[in-house]
Amino acid sequence: MPRPDNSITKRCTCRKPNKKFVGVTCPKLRRADGTWNPHHGTWTVQVELPNTADGTRRQFRRYGYPLREDAVDYRDAVRELLALAGDDLDVRRKVADLLQGLKQGEPLPDRDAVSRRIRAGVAVHADNLTGDYLREWLDSRRGKLSPKTVRNYDDHIRLYFQPEIGDVPLQKLRTHHIQDVFNAIDDRNDEILEARESRDSAVRKTVKGVRPVGAASQQRVKATIRKALNDAIRVHRLIEYNPAIHIELRRRPTQAQAVDEEGDRAVAAHRGAALTGDGLDPGPVRSVPRLRPRTRPGHRTGLRTHRPTRAASGRGMRAARRRGRP
Repeated sequence: MPRPDNSITKRCTCRKPNKKFVGVTCPKLRRADGTWNPHHGTWTVQVELPNTADGTRRQFRRYGYPLREDAVDYRDAVRELLALAGDDLDVRRKVADLLQGLKQGEPLPDRDAVSRRIRAGVAVHADNLTGDYLREWLDSRRGKLSPKTVRNYDDHIRLYFQPEIGDVPLQKLRTHHIQDVFNAIDDRNDEILEARESRDSAVRKTVKGVRPVGAASQQRVKATIRKALNDAIRVHRLIEYNPAIHIELRRRPTQAQAVDEEGDRAVAAHRGAALTGDGLDPGPVRSVPRLRPRTRPGHRTGLRTHRPTRAASGRGMRAARRRGRP
C-alpha cells in the first residue's frame, strides 16, 4: 500500500489554554467528512530531504500559504532542485544542505544556477565569489600561458578586480560592477594628474614615479576580465553571459586636443592672476608648443613618401648627373 502524500497540509494559529499552538491537531482544520476546511488555517509544505551522512532524518518545511496552489508550486520547486542531482546521493545531500540552510521567508536558490554548479562540479551550497574564481582561473592557466602574461593577469586581478569586485558573487556579477572598476581607475588617474600640477611640492612628491593607467593598459585590463568570464561560460558553465563585453572606457583626448587644453589652461591662469589684484606680476603667458606635421624622410629632397628602392635611387642619381645637377 503506497504511503499517503503528506507534503501539503494545513495548520492554524489557535492556542491551547496553556498558550501553546494547537497546530495541525486543531479540530477546525477539517470538515466532518475529513476534507480540509478552506476557511480555517493556512497551507504548509513538507518535503522529505535525503538523510545526512550519519543517517539522521530531516525535512524541509514552510508555512503560511493562503492558497493551496501556492504551496503546491513551492513544493514542486523544491523537488525539482533535488532532482537536479539525479542518482548521485552525495550531490543530493549537498542540495539538501543548501535547502536546509535557508531561513523562513528566504527565496529558493535559482534552479539554473544550481544546475550549472552541479555540471561544473563546484560546490552547490555557496556562491562563488568573483575574487576566488579569478584566482582559481589564473592558477588553472599558468601552465598554458607565458610567464609575462601570467604576471600581467596577476597584476590586473590583484590591483583592480580583487579590491573592487572580489566580494561580489560571480553569479550576481553585472556590468555596473565591472564599470565601477574602470571608474575607480579613471578617478585615480585624475588624482595623479592633479597632484602633478599642484603648487605644493609635498603633494607632487606623493605621486613621484606614479604613472596613470593609460588607455592601452585599460584595454588590456578589460581583456583580462573578459577572457576570465568567457571561460566561466564556455569551460566552467558558471554563468550565462559575459557582463564585461558592454564596458565603455573613457575616451582619451588626442595629442592635439591635449595641447590646446594646456594652452587654454595657461591663458586662464595668466588672466586669473592678473585679475586677483594681489599686486603680483603674472608675467608673460607661457608659450605652448603647437603640433606640426612631422617631416617624413625624403620630403626635403623631393622624393615620394614611399621609400625608394636602391635601383630606383641609382637611376635617379644618374639622370641628375646627365642633366648637370650635382
